[in-house]
Amino acid sequence: MTSPAIHVRKWRPEDLPAAHAINQAAVPNVSSITEDALQAHAEAALVTLVAVEDEAVRGFLICYDEAAHYRSPNYLWFVQRYGTFGYVDRIALDLAATGRGFGALLYDALEAELDGTKPLLLCEVNLRPPNPGSVRFHQRRGFTEVGRLESEDGEKEVVMLARDLWTAG
Repeated sequence: MTSPAIHVRKWRPEDLPAAHAINQAAVPNVSSITEDALQAHAEAALVTLVAVEDEAVRGFLICYDEAAHYRSPNYLWFVQRYGTFGYVDRIALDLAATGRGFGALLYDALEAELDGTKPLLLCEVNLRPPNPGSVRFHQRRGFTEVGRLESEDGEKEVVMLARDLWTAG
């Protein structure tokens, strides 16, 4: 699947325009965000990665840990229940990258970054509006449901997912 032209690397400021366009094209699977807010998230995160093909950004992933100064209700749900963790706040892929293994490459690179430092990898996936592809992807990667959270007067519901990194095979 991978070739020298496809790789994952750490975020650079010049990735912002492409990453923002990818994010906005992925709404409602991810929340809409301004360029300034996306840049702030990328810089504040524990790890921010981009998937690149022939020098074009094809996707990105933002991961916080338990010590972040972040107030997302989904993140705070995990903070209230878990001690030490990595939390995937946002992952988005260009349509040209969907179904081509870029999501797995981003997660593999993140898990390598977290190796031995975080026992859990946490995230949430939309149930309402539905995102069945992401649910299947995370199930295949060994994530299990640990709760659900509704927001926006029931307009949105997410499934809270966890993967044990220290015993995962």
